[in-house]
This record gives sequence, structure tokens and C-alpha cells, in this order.
Amino acid sequence: MINFHGGGFVAPHTQRDICFCQRLAWDLNVLVVDVAYRTSTEAPFPTACYQAYDCVKWVLESAAELDIDPGKLITVGHSAGGNLALGVSLLAQEKKEFSIALQVLDYPPVDLCTDPADKPDAFHTAVLPERAREINLLYLDDPSNGQKVLASPTLANPEQLAGMPEAVMITGVRDNLRHEAEQYAAKLIAAGVPVHCRRFTGSRHGFVITCFDEYEEAILFMETMIRQIRTN
Repeated sequence: MINFHGGGFVAPHTQRDICFCQRLAWDLNVLVVDVAYRTSTEAPFPTACYQAYDCVKWVLESAAELDIDPGKLITVGHSAGGNLALGVSLLAQEKKEFSIALQVLDYPPVDLCTDPADKPDAFHTAVLPERAREINLLYLDDPSNGQKVLASPTLANPEQLAGMPEAVMITGVRDNLRHEAEQYAAKLIAAGVPVHCRRFTGSRHGFVITCFDEYEEAILFMETMIRQIRTN
């Protein structure tokens, strides 16, 4: 399992990411690689996405040394990390260098081209439009980069989505990113990709990693899906 942390592409890897990975490693008896990619304050788009891809490729190239089954690779991404996990899957589709068995996505931003103020429920969420706009611009460097699929996976066409890895999508009612994340899940389904999408009715953005709201139920749901991949 390869984990990509959140934090708006700005915040660094934290102790809570380590705790999350330790829990899944213990509960599931899996090897977990926790990636501390370069944030947008160090290098803007698309650096983090290509670093994430290279990390996955390295893990698979080191399968014998790490004693893992390369056919059961799982990527997990939280918020911005979910965006990166989707970017890795899209690059894998294009390059054909490896395949991913399952992608687990917590409330990912998948649309960096639409102004945050123009999104549904823009002013009824933890990350208000002004802050979201600043985060996006810092990551994108040039706003036109938001029109690229690796920044905004929602722009992917059906041909790009067909054959994508099976997906688990977790969203929260008190997070306006649920709209774009669930729409993306619907696009995956339309492209023939198996998707397990669950909206948590009492949860906000970031609830899984920060251990708020329904995080325990969400982690158990995630672990159930991962176990299915491991035992197939």
C-alpha cells in the first residue's frame, strides 16, 4: 500500500499520516510506503504528481526485495494526496509501465480549473473559496495548468478513464468537495470501472486523517475493501 498525504499540496507530511499508515499496516498485515512528496512551496505542479508516480514505480521494481505481490498494489490518497493518486493512475494508463489493483481516495479535489467560489456549497465548507483559490494557485503556479488532466482529473475523457483501477471513494456531507469527487466517481462507473463510493453524513473535509466525526467507520470501510483485493 502506498500512501499520499493531504494538506492542499502545501502542508508537509505529519505524524498523523504516520499513525494512519501504522494502523493499516497493523490491521491488514501489509507493507505500507508513506510518501513525503515535495510540496508546492518547494516545487509547483506537476512535480509532486511525477514524484508520486516514480515512488510507485520504484516500489514495483523493488517487489522482490520488499517481498510484495506486485499484482496487489494499492494506492491511498487523502485530499490533495487523492488528487495525486488519481494522477498516478492516469499516468499509469498512459505509460503502461505498471498496474494498480485498487485506489482508495478520501475526499479528493479533482477540479482545479473551476474557481472555488463557483463550486456548489462554496461558502458552506471548511476550506472557503479565498483560501482554496490561494492553495490552488500556489500549486498550479500558472492558472492555465488547472486545465491539464493531471491537475484536474475530472477533465479526463472516457477513453482515459476506461481501464482505470478499481476505486474506493470516501466523501463527507460537510465538505463541498464531495460534489466533484462523486461526479468523478460517476464518470469512472460510466467508463466501466468498479467504484465503491460512500458519503459519510456527519463528516467534514479531512475527517479520516484528523480522526474526527465518522473516521472510525470510514477506516473500517476502507480496510474491508483492501482485504478483498488482498484475498483475491
